[in-house]
Amino acid sequence: MMEPSQKYRNHRSRWTIRELHFVEEHYGKLPAQDIADQLGRSINGIRRVVHLLGLGNKSVGPWTEAEIALLHSHYKKGAGLGKIQSLLPGRTRAAIAALACKLGITGRESWSASEKRFLKEHYGKMPTRKIAATLGRSVSAVRVTVNQLSLGKKSVGPWTEEEMAVLSDHYDRGLGITYVQSRLPGRTKGAIRAQASKMDLTGRRPWQPYEDIILREFYPELGSSIISKLPHRTLPAIKHQAKKLGLRYRR
Repeated sequence: MMEPSQKYRNHRSRWTIRELHFVEEHYGKLPAQDIADQLGRSINGIRRVVHLLGLGNKSVGPWTEAEIALLHSHYKKGAGLGKIQSLLPGRTRAAIAALACKLGITGRESWSASEKRFLKEHYGKMPTRKIAATLGRSVSAVRVTVNQLSLGKKSVGPWTEEEMAVLSDHYDRGLGITYVQSRLPGRTKGAIRAQASKMDLTGRRPWQPYEDIILREFYPELGSSIISKLPHRTLPAIKHQAKKLGLRYRR
């Protein structure tokens, strides 16, 4: 088995053009975990690059028998959508959930009385992800059960100084509303956005090193057309960052 130090040998280093090309060429053909292993990157690192390059939007065609068999095997065992998605490159979580519903795959058995009791005791006090990990359930399954038990309707009162500190620390780092919500149990996304607005927090995601690599490599030749390689950035944001890096479009 590969040692952790070897497996993630490039985890903190900047992405290279060669690595980005490798992801573009092999994503959808190789499992995401295999790509991560070959590049010495974490699976989350691969997913971020796939998301930024817009590769997850590619059409991968009809479901194969092998994919359906894998879905049957893992979904019934209660594997979360994130885990199943890592085994089905190119398939979105929505597509996986839709097919499972169509095939009548229900996932793990019903929640036990002890699991529901644990959820009632800890929801709103413990992060949702930690509850899911403790119970061996997916985050989605926990949220569904929270709604069924009407636990999400509890009033959590005014924002505390601790909550505002968490919001200030995470929101402005551009970590995404879903992640921020996982750190603020009991707060809805709407409530988080409203409080962030009151605190003048922008939630802008900082530019990543591999995005700068793409800019330096392609902006001088492509100019505004580079937006196809940075689908989650606006054109004004791209031009601003290019100017900041001293890049000019060679017409």
